[in-house]
Amino acid sequence: MSKRMLSISRKKDKNNSESTQKKLLELHQKMIALEKLEICRRASVLNSKEMKNACRKLLDKSKKHIAILQDRKIVYVSSSLAKLFGYSPKEMLNTFFASYIHPQELFRLAEYYLKRISGGEAPPIYSSIFKQRHGTDIHAEIMAGIFPFYKKPADLIIVKELTE
Repeated sequence: MSKRMLSISRKKDKNNSESTQKKLLELHQKMIALEKLEICRRASVLNSKEMKNACRKLLDKSKKHIAILQDRKIVYVSSSLAKLFGYSPKEMLNTFFASYIHPQELFRLAEYYLKRISGGEAPPIYSSIFKQRHGTDIHAEIMAGIFPFYKKPADLIIVKELTE
């Protein structure tokens, strides 16, 4: 090979090497950016879990009788509300809230719930009657409102006992 061809070959190799190095550097920078995004995503998931746990602890420590309903079922119930109804929170989870409503109040409360959950107008505060595990009536005032819970609408219920 002549000196000239050897020189041209070296320049091509040098250019290819520089081009390859440039591409590798770009890829490396993109990988770093993706890793940063993944770290941020993981941190937001952790923060979300921490927030859920903090909210659950706050609700559990509250003296208020609270339930969260979604698709007509109880997805959260405070220990104080479960105790008022004569159950443990675990027994009440994933049960239909209608199971705890006095039969004469069932239609009215179901109507309120359906209106609220579909975005309609329903009273945010009203009185009603519930049934304890052993059949005793519980006269109560209910405060209710809709909020997003796990990306779906949910009904937050706060029960104030009036029987006392």
